[in-house]
Amino acid sequence: WDGRLQLGPEDHSKACLWAFREWLEAKYGTLAKLNAAWGTELPSLEAVGVPAEEGVPVMAADTTGTPYAFSPALIDYRAFRRHDVWAMVDGLAGAFKAAAGKPCLTAVYRDLEPDFLETRHLDMTGNDLFYPYRRPGWPTAGWERMAMAHRGKMQFQDLDLRSFAGPQEDDEEWRAWVGAALTKDDWIATHRKLTGISLAHGCGYWYYEFWGFFDDPWIIERIGATRKIAQHLAERPSRAFQPDVTVALTGTARQYVRVPHHSVPHGFGTGDLPYEQEMMLETSGVPYVTAYLSDPATLPTLRQSKVCVFPHSVYLTGAERQAIETLKREGRTLVFVYDTGYLSEQGPDLASMGQLIGMSIRTEERFARAVPLAVPGSSLTQGIAPYLGMAELTYCTFRLHGFDTGKACGQPFWIVDPDAVPLARYHGDERVAAAVRSYADWTAIYLAAPASLTNDLFHSIAREAGAFVAGPPGNEVHMSGDFVSLHGLR
Repeated sequence: WDGRLQLGPEDHSKACLWAFREWLEAKYGTLAKLNAAWGTELPSLEAVGVPAEEGVPVMAADTTGTPYAFSPALIDYRAFRRHDVWAMVDGLAGAFKAAAGKPCLTAVYRDLEPDFLETRHLDMTGNDLFYPYRRPGWPTAGWERMAMAHRGKMQFQDLDLRSFAGPQEDDEEWRAWVGAALTKDDWIATHRKLTGISLAHGCGYWYYEFWGFFDDPWIIERIGATRKIAQHLAERPSRAFQPDVTVALTGTARQYVRVPHHSVPHGFGTGDLPYEQEMMLETSGVPYVTAYLSDPATLPTLRQSKVCVFPHSVYLTGAERQAIETLKREGRTLVFVYDTGYLSEQGPDLASMGQLIGMSIRTEERFARAVPLAVPGSSLTQGIAPYLGMAELTYCTFRLHGFDTGKACGQPFWIVDPDAVPLARYHGDERVAAAVRSYADWTAIYLAAPASLTNDLFHSIAREAGAFVAGPPGNEVHMSGDFVSLHGLR
C-alpha cells in the first residue's frame, strides 16, 4: 500500500506469461497484427510481458488523468485474465464430470460474465445479492440475471441470510450492511423478496448455512412453505411470457475503466449495470429481459422488442454496431445510456458513437461532476421526478464529510443536435443531458449522464412505445407468465 489503488492482481509467473502469449496468438494470428494493434515493435511473442495496472491516487481520483484505459496491451491482459479464470474453472468441471462416472451437474460461485455462456462443462453459476440491498423496503441490485436457458445453463441466487437465530454483531452499522433480519417480519419480507426474484425469472436459489442463522424451527417452516410454492410452479403448465423490453449488455464495461473504484461502474462483476441503474430498472414497473450482445440469440430477442436499452456498454465492436443498426425500424425505440459505443476498435470514436445513437454529441476526456435535471417540453418527462443524477448520488454517498474514498465521477457527454428534443439539462451550464429524436421508422433516446435512466422515465419510455408495463413505478415488480413478485419500497 503506497497511497494508490491498484486493480491487480498481476501475475508475472512463467505459466501466466505462457498462457497470455498463447491467448494473444489465438486472437491476433500474427506478430505483425499484434504490433499494429498495440502500436509496438515487439521482435517476437516471447517479448510480451504482463502490463502493469495504472495506480490512481486515492485523494485525487476525481481530477487526475482520463476515465478510460486506452492501453491496448492492458485491455487485452484484463480480457485474458477474465477469460482464463473461466477456462480454468471449466477445465476443473470437465475433469470432475469425467471422473464421476455418472451424470452430474457442476456449479461455480462467481459473478455472471459472458464467458460463462461459452463454457463446455459448467451448468450453473450462482452468487448473492449485495448484502445491504436485501433489506426489506430496499430495491435490489448486484445480481445481473440473464436469459440463459436456451444455452442449457442456469443461474442461482445464494441466500446466506443473516437472522435473529445466529450470533449478533454489536455494531449496528455492520448489521445493516449485511442485511440482517432481526425480527420475524423482516425475515419474511427479505426471504420473500429474494426467492420471489428467482421464481419470477426461472432461476434457482440455495441456502448457505453458517453460524446457525437458519437454526430455528420457525425459519425452517417458512422455507418449507416457499418450497411448496416453487414445487407448484414447477409442476403446473407454464404460460409463455415475453417482455416487450430488452436490456442488452456487453458484460465487459469494467475492462475499459482506468479507475478501479469508479462510481460508474462501481458495482461488482463487469459493471454494465451499476447498482444505482439496476435499482432504477427494477423499480420501474416495466418487465424486461437481460441478454448479452455476444449471444447469438440476443439479436432475435431485440427484434421482438418494442424498446431496446443499451446501458454503459462503452466498447462495441463493428459487428455489434451493425447489429444495432438493424434494429432501427418497425417503430422501435432505442435507448442509449452514458458512454455506450464511445470506444471502438480504433479507440475513442465520438463520430461512430453519434451515428450509433442517432444524435450529434460532444465530450471532454476528463472527470467531471454533472447533475442532469429533467425539463418540460416532452410527454416523456411529464410528471417524472426531475433529478436524474443517480451516479452523482452514489458519488456523494461515498464521500462522507468531504473525505475522498477514491470513488471517481464520470466523463461528461452532452448533446448538440438541433433536431433532438431535450429531456434534461445539466445543472449549472444548461448543456443538454438527455434528448429524444424521432426518425421515420424508429425513435432514438440518449441519456448522456451515467445511470440516469430513472424508474419513472423508463416507465414513460416503455408506455409511450406501447410496451407492456406491470404497474406504476415505485415498487419492485418481477414477473413471468405464471408468477408475480411484488416488493413495496419504503
